[in-house]
Amino acid sequence: MNRNKSIMKTIILYFALVLGLAATALAQTKKTVKKSAATTKKAPATATTTRKAPAAKRSSTAVTKPQPASAQVRNNHRPVQSEPEASYKTALGVKFLWGIALTGKHFFSQKHGAEAIVRYHGYAGVGNDINLTLLYEYHRKFGQPAGLSWYLGGGAQAGNFTYKGIYNNPAAGNDSQMYYGVSGVAGLEYKFRSLPLAVSADWQPVFLLQDYSDRTGFAAENGGLGLKYTF
Repeated sequence: MNRNKSIMKTIILYFALVLGLAATALAQTKKTVKKSAATTKKAPATATTTRKAPAAKRSSTAVTKPQPASAQVRNNHRPVQSEPEASYKTALGVKFLWGIALTGKHFFSQKHGAEAIVRYHGYAGVGNDINLTLLYEYHRKFGQPAGLSWYLGGGAQAGNFTYKGIYNNPAAGNDSQMYYGVSGVAGLEYKFRSLPLAVSADWQPVFLLQDYSDRTGFAAENGGLGLKYTF
């Protein structure tokens, strides 16, 4: 019972973290929209002032052309409206903390991507763990510094634990045991502007639908620090 209570408390804290990050992102999005709308309202005033210039006789042709002013207004808006969330398309790299992993990430659109992680974790004298994690990730940029973004997502994990020597699993009756579960992810990523590199730090909690001893349970030792080469 105590173990179940502890698992539930951990899951509740994790989802509270996810909701907190989502609320922060929503507030930041509203600020950006308000700022863009306020700037857009000021644009017609510039165009109106320019059109009054034909009163001058000599420079009527040059002054009455609204194209330069309009182009300038559009250029001022462009960084706010069309700046992409993803600063790269595909990345390959490594991740470490709880074992060592190979990771690949690909963006399908500006904010939506997928990541595949193959991880190996050795437990000295006990056994070896290897697993595959597939994640969907939603990315959004922070205001500053440029290149920094947060991401949230979820997916699935499956793996195999192989026991050594006296640590053979008596419950399973063999030397290895399969497991699988539902995974989440919350993290930060920074893409260097002048280098094809990105660094990240994330946490990937897993709720195991079947663990090493045919029981369900919560596993927090997933995720880590990553270094990726971007394309």
